[in-house]
Amino acid sequence: MKTRLTIHLFGRHINAFHFFGVLGFIGGAALGIALGNFCHLRLAVMLYLTLTSAAVSFLLAIVAKWITGEETIVYYHHEIAILVSCALLLRALREPILPYLDITVLGIGTLLAFGRLGCHSVGCCYGRPAEKGVVYSHAHVEAGFAAVTRGCPSPVQLIESAFVFLTVITGTFLILHHSPPGTTLIVYTLIYGSFRFGMEFFRGDADRPYWLALSEAQWTTLILMLVCTSFSIVGWFPFYWWEMAVSTAVLLSRLDDRALWAPETNWRKGHKIETERER
Repeated sequence: MKTRLTIHLFGRHINAFHFFGVLGFIGGAALGIALGNFCHLRLAVMLYLTLTSAAVSFLLAIVAKWITGEETIVYYHHEIAILVSCALLLRALREPILPYLDITVLGIGTLLAFGRLGCHSVGCCYGRPAEKGVVYSHAHVEAGFAAVTRGCPSPVQLIESAFVFLTVITGTFLILHHSPPGTTLIVYTLIYGSFRFGMEFFRGDADRPYWLALSEAQWTTLILMLVCTSFSIVGWFPFYWWEMAVSTAVLLSRLDDRALWAPETNWRKGHKIETERER
């Protein structure tokens, strides 16, 4: 499964990650405006939210590059920052928050789905070495992705992209069938979160924050599930019995198997050391 670091378009070579990122933003914005029109929400507010989302993402990318010295994008950081910023804006505008956030989170999901295609193309967020997987070229190594040369990484980016596309389609279906406001936000948070929690065990890029054998993304997933369920219990979000079931299942999946996954921590440490030596 070969990848291309750049996209040839209109006689120019464009970085694949940037190309899919722009495509995802356009797709997310178009989906948001279309759903907003279907739900009879104010077009001006939808445009404000789109601009706010773009500004927040751009600002986070700049701050991350200033801190780390390289282009670093953490999906959950952007999702949380965008949703909080949009919620504050809606409150300031005295608009109903949940109907707009349902649509906003689908726009974010669309960006993620396309963004993972970009990750697959340039070699970031890669999976563990596998017998059959992604084949990266020497150009990727020159670009700084030396770690991916250790075997053929499994295509976790493509798997996540496909799953997120399905999640966005599901959320769109819920909105089109007039589900209670907040339902789509709950479904996206819990369904994607459950998937992301499990997918993290197949990631091969070990140079990310871990604590008690769980990655930053997994801890963030647990926190978001807890927040989402708590908001439902107090009546801020709609309440569904399966929220408790999904959140509890994900939490219990890690309570008794810490020893089982201890070798994973050692594998990550060893892989990180070898990666640093390669670089």
